[in-house]
Amino acid sequence: GILASGDVIISGSMAGDIAATATSDLYAFGIYSGGAISIGSIASTGSVTAIAGTSRAYGLDGVTGVTIVGEMAGSISATATSGFGAYGIDSDGAVSIGAIASTGSITATAGTNGAYGLRGTTGVTIAGGMAGTITATAGGHTALGIWSGGTLNGGSAATPLSISGTVSAQAAGLAVGVAANGAMNLYVTGTLSGTDTTGGGQGYAIGAGIADGAGGWATGGGVNTVRV
Repeated sequence: GILASGDVIISGSMAGDIAATATSDLYAFGIYSGGAISIGSIASTGSVTAIAGTSRAYGLDGVTGVTIVGEMAGSISATATSGFGAYGIDSDGAVSIGAIASTGSITATAGTNGAYGLRGTTGVTIAGGMAGTITATAGGHTALGIWSGGTLNGGSAATPLSISGTVSAQAAGLAVGVAANGAMNLYVTGTLSGTDTTGGGQGYAIGAGIADGAGGWATGGGVNTVRV
């Protein structure tokens, strides 16, 4: 993979493959930045793969932010094979993507708890819409397809994030397709789903709030607009 203490900048289109595997251990990063990650676009031939033998796999992990300026048409996947913590795209800052094409896919799979397809702690924006596939699967509790700790929209509070593709989450417990702790503005013509395989009733297509890390959910306080 690519590991940097500062920013990672790929100014053009990423059309090749980046992979990292920790065969029998934890922590695998496709691209990690201690600062921000900025990528011009990801072509349909581009892929980022992270596989951890136990826990903590990250496809793209930018501590202060992740930006894909143009279209994300390739694949990003993270697998924590026998443990916890799989993140397709992750940031403690904001995640901003120009668009996710119909060929674009983001996949996070955790053997036990905690799978996040796309996670931005301070906000998530997908300006040109999400036409691809985002999947989060946890063998234990807590799987979220898209989660924003701030707002979730298509570029501004007044602009909805258009979802014409598929966002799904599955877990043995809490599973939420799309969620935000702040205000959401969504226009959904695609498919959103959350499946609790235990039958315990914790599967939700859309949720407002934040996972507590122990399989529970705390309700958020944002004013949300969802059109279907």
